[in-house]
Amino acid sequence: MRPCVTHAAFSSVIVEGIDLASIHHPDLCRAEVRIQGAIDGFHKGDVVAVGPTPLSKLKIEGHVDGKDDTDNILILRIDDMIVPAEEPAH
Repeated sequence: MRPCVTHAAFSSVIVEGIDLASIHHPDLCRAEVRIQGAIDGFHKGDVVAVGPTPLSKLKIEGHVDGKDDTDNILILRIDDMIVPAEEPAH
């Protein structure tokens, strides 16, 4: 099962991939979330939640900081990342 993005305008959309390229810079922490389908319903400043991911159960909460309509990528400014403390089942 793939993670979903939860957004006020949608019940959920399917996530194709998550890139946490700036994870080493907490003040600039961003996630690039590749969405299956169009992202034209998302706007800068929208609050979204991503996850949980299948193995680690990672959940990301943040708001839209930008987007790439051509590649269906939301750029999120991360407010919180949550991973359950128990050992993942893989």
